[in-house]
Parts: sequence; structure tokens; C-alpha cells
Amino acid sequence: MVKSPQDFAAGLFVIAIAAVAWLVVLPLPFTQTGGVGSGMLPKAVATILAGLGAVIIVGSLLSEGERLTRWSFRNIALVLGAIMVFALTIRGFNLPLLGLTVPALGLAVAGPATILIAGQADRSTRLVESLLFGVLLTAACIVLFRLMLRLPIPVFPPLLGY
Repeated sequence: MVKSPQDFAAGLFVIAIAAVAWLVVLPLPFTQTGGVGSGMLPKAVATILAGLGAVIIVGSLLSEGERLTRWSFRNIALVLGAIMVFALTIRGFNLPLLGLTVPALGLAVAGPATILIAGQADRSTRLVESLLFGVLLTAACIVLFRLMLRLPIPVFPPLLGY
């Protein structure tokens, strides 16, 4: 019997996200002749996410928790909007039918913008805290992905020229 309906629903939602992610990256190779394939990391992350969803579901069966509450569509829109802003600004996009062009702004702009927008989903989040967290997290991502792993992620194309 489900003792925490809200946790149970959250676990199902996390597993659903993992399943969609797995299906999206299914065509990517897990391994290549030279070693790790481009699909290894996203498939591993999707698997870990599904496992965490299962852990949340098991926890909802064992301990008492909150009942289901109404969803705030404002919060959902802000989080999904933040993801869209990241996807559209990191490498830029062009919509010729609408006459809309956004240049590639890179991780230096897309990262903090994403954190600032998503942070507004929680009304107790302060702008200064969100900005500081966004800058620090973006700096950590630049160090990890660009410098240590040498991935071709654009950092700030207008300034660096790529």
C-alpha cells in the first residue's frame, strides 16, 4: 500500500523521464572501436535516473508522507522554459519564417540564464543567491566539460570567436 502518494507520483515521473531519455538516445552507439561511444553517458544517466525513481517509489511504500497536491503550472512552465532557453541559446538558432535569429551565446550566458529562470519556480529563492549559484555552477561546468574533458562546448562565442 502506498503510504506517501506524492513520493510515489514523483518516482513514477522520474522513471518516465528516464524512459523518454533512454528512447531519445537509443540510436547513439554505446561503444565504438576506439572505446566509449557517444551514447554511453546519456544511457548511463538515464539508467541511474530510473534507479533513483525506483528508490523513491520504494520509499513511498515504506514511510508516511504527504498526499498529492495540486501542481503549479507556473513552476512547471518556468523549469521547462529554463531548459528551452538553455537549448536555444547555447548554440543559437534561426527561424527564417519568423525572421528570428539568436546567435550562439555559449555556456557562459546559457548556464546562468537557465539557473535564474528555473530559480524563479521557488518563490523563496532570492535573485542574488540564484545569480551567484548560476555563475559558480557555470564556472564548474566550463572547467569540467571544456577544460578537463575537452568537449567542444561553446563557452562564449561572441568573445572567443568560435
